[in-house]
Amino acid sequence: SAALIQAGDGNLYGTTYAGGANYLGTVFRATTNGLLTSLHSFSGTTDGANPAAELVQASDGALYGTTYRGGTNDSGTIFRITASGAFTLLYSFTGGADGSAPHTGLTQGTDGNLYGTTQLGGSYGFGTVFRISTAGAFASIYSFGAVTDSDGVALDGWLPASRLVPAGGGAFYGSTEAGASVFYGTVFRITGSGILSTVNSGAIDPSGTLALAGDGNLYGTTLAGGSNDLGTVFQVTPTGDLVTLYSFTGGADGAAPDSGLLLASDGSLYGTTSWPGAPRTIFRITTASAALLRNAAQTASLHLDGSASATAAGGNLHLTISTVAGRSYIVEQNTTLASRGWVIYTNFVGDGSVFRFAVPLGKGPRFFRVRPK
Repeated sequence: SAALIQAGDGNLYGTTYAGGANYLGTVFRATTNGLLTSLHSFSGTTDGANPAAELVQASDGALYGTTYRGGTNDSGTIFRITASGAFTLLYSFTGGADGSAPHTGLTQGTDGNLYGTTQLGGSYGFGTVFRISTAGAFASIYSFGAVTDSDGVALDGWLPASRLVPAGGGAFYGSTEAGASVFYGTVFRITGSGILSTVNSGAIDPSGTLALAGDGNLYGTTLAGGSNDLGTVFQVTPTGDLVTLYSFTGGADGAAPDSGLLLASDGSLYGTTSWPGAPRTIFRITTASAALLRNAAQTASLHLDGSASATAAGGNLHLTISTVAGRSYIVEQNTTLASRGWVIYTNFVGDGSVFRFAVPLGKGPRFFRVRPK
């Protein structure tokens, strides 16, 4: 099943990939006290089958979604459903130039249209980005595979992996599971008119929806890669710099985060892991500081943007922070992790290597964070 959404009526709405009257998936409503109502059971014919993505509530109050299969050509559909269960088919994919197998949810743009992706189909068979009005007027605006190398690898990406995220100015960010190679996916930016640019092509198997945080950076997860090849949390700057913020170990932290990241009202990012050989976990990453290192015995902590290490020697806690060349950073300290009360400890300009500084121990619990200036 896909992620839930809370609609304007306060209820939770979602989809199931299977189950229902025909075992081909459902749309359901649940109250916050646990009363569940099935609103629609997919038949596998014109309405579609196997919805794999979350719903979105558009400005007209209706809910919109996609099915991975079914429809006139068994290539997936786009539908609208009301809170009372009134269902309308908006579009059936043909599996040709318009795409096939939509696997992610829709996003409403500033123009009122809904935007989404298909994993397959398109002019080159590598998936598409499409636009559809709430009345059902459909247009395919980009086909992945337009840029290839001599071996036919789609350098602009293939297998779109995430719901599109508004990027401002009517544009969107998204990701693909593969691109520069079979193993490395892409993060891309696309305008409402279909002009696509690759922001980065260095993340191994990006998974789930990206999150655009208040610091202007994109955050996401990968199913593989990292120090242990068990998945990562990464950051991509608007200029395309990629930083691995955390590598999963397969221990208590889990492995293979597959749901993407949710930016919550507390400013933190939340996600889940899915690896069957490790604990299934829910984790939090703060956007102002991508990782948290605690050392209770030394009564000091580092809350930082990027990878870091901490060692104790000579009465000090020695901290190192990876940097991007030319970027200005501010190091702040606080006695708690509250959102207020941070004061400047020092500031510096990165040179692309690591910045080191020492914190005297024994002055009570302190927290340090690094943020772009």
